[in-house]
Amino acid sequence: MITKFYDLLFYRIYKVTYRTNKSITEWSTIIWLSVLISLNIISLLIYFDLPVLKLNRVGFMAIPLTIITINYLYFLHRNRYLQILKKFDSTSKSYWSVDVFSFLYGVVSFIFFYKMLELPNKFVWIIILVLIVVFASSYIFGKD
Repeated sequence: MITKFYDLLFYRIYKVTYRTNKSITEWSTIIWLSVLISLNIISLLIYFDLPVLKLNRVGFMAIPLTIITINYLYFLHRNRYLQILKKFDSTSKSYWSVDVFSFLYGVVSFIFFYKMLELPNKFVWIIILVLIVVFASSYIFGKD
């Protein structure tokens, strides 16, 4: 169940990304997913008062690089992402609810991360605005 949902999340982010980036869509999608998951992990470490802020730069970068590697092995190794695309392309279901969830997941992840870092609200609103513009522009100006 969780892997199916993760596959569907990948599929929808891939489809949105593909509308504006047709050259390395699979890598762009993996990076987006990895950034969001990394923000969640770092936010939770800060929330539970674990010493994440005391990590040096190499230790801090290990979190997103590990997530990118895991996503690479899961999606790109042996071209599993192509099977995922084929599986969900073959259904006639509408995935608008997953698109809304994907967008909200991104917004909430950034908000939680910035709140954990205790940054001013203007940074949170700037990030939300950027996410809205990017997401909306891919639907408005992108082509399937």
